[in-house]
Parts: sequence; structure tokens; C-alpha cells
Amino acid sequence: TFDVLLLDFRLAGDTGLDVLRVVRQDRDLDLPVVLVTGQGSEDIAALAMRLGATDYLVKRPNYLLALPAVLESAFHRVTATREQAALRALNASLERKVAERTAEFELAKDAAEAANHAKSAFLARMSHDLRTPLNAVLGFSQLLLLDPALAGAGQARRQVQLIHDAGRHLLEMIDEV
Repeated sequence: TFDVLLLDFRLAGDTGLDVLRVVRQDRDLDLPVVLVTGQGSEDIAALAMRLGATDYLVKRPNYLLALPAVLESAFHRVTATREQAALRALNASLERKVAERTAEFELAKDAAEAANHAKSAFLARMSHDLRTPLNAVLGFSQLLLLDPALAGAGQARRQVQLIHDAGRHLLEMIDEV
């Protein structure tokens, strides 16, 4: 692998643009490419950039002094672009995971709400189904306690009173539930 590809516009047989086209389009290589030319043409520079050159350097007097800085700059730009792409991919992955977890939590919340609703419905039905016969027991025990015939029978009255007290206790427990 290479850190930077340095191409001269004038090559034996092909131009640097032809090689650049092969590197970017045919081989799909992701590396910084700097094109060096003595032409100094803005058209060539624009074409090189459209083809995927990272930078362009014209051969002028002392251009070799600028070459290391241009190569380093091209390398750092491509490295920064790669890091940004990696961060975007990581961010997208994290967003997907958050969306998946949120969906899981929503399903769990819906299931908990359904279970809570079922519990409430069960308790309401149980309360109703227990109160109906218990009210009959309490009502009849109250009638028996008011019966003058039971006034003289102490043992029977105590037993009816126990039934009535037990019924009231059960009613209080149902109310608490």
C-alpha cells in the first residue's frame, strides 16, 4: 500500500490523467494523488481534480521545495476524509442501535401496559365476583340478627354474628385489594 501517489502529467505512453483515471475509476483506489505538470494549464488542473486528484502542482522554479508540503497536505486531507467517513459510519451504526433499542423498549412498555391492563381487569372482575355472593351473606346475616326469634337463642345469635363479622372482614380485604 502507498501513502501518496505522485504522478507526472507527462509519462511514457500515457498521461498522468490516464493513470489517474485508472487509479480512481478502474481500480477504485482510495489514496491521495498529487499530479505534477509543467503545463500550468487551469484546464488540466480542473480535469485532474474532477478525476479525483487530491492536489495539483505546477513545475515552476523551486517547485521541489514545495513538493513535501503538498504531499503531506494531500495525505492529511485524505486521512481526515477517511476518519470523517469512519465517524459517520460509526454514528450511523450507533443511531441504528439506538433506534433498535428504542423499538425494543417500546415493545416492552406496550407489553407491560397490556399486562397492567389485564391485571386491573382481573382485579375488577374478581372484586365484583366476590362481592356479589358476599353481599348476600352479609344481608342475610343482618336479617337474622334483626329477627326477634333469634334474640332469645344466645348461641345461634353468636354464630350468626361470627358469620356477619367474617363477611365484613372479607369485604374489607376485598376493598384493600
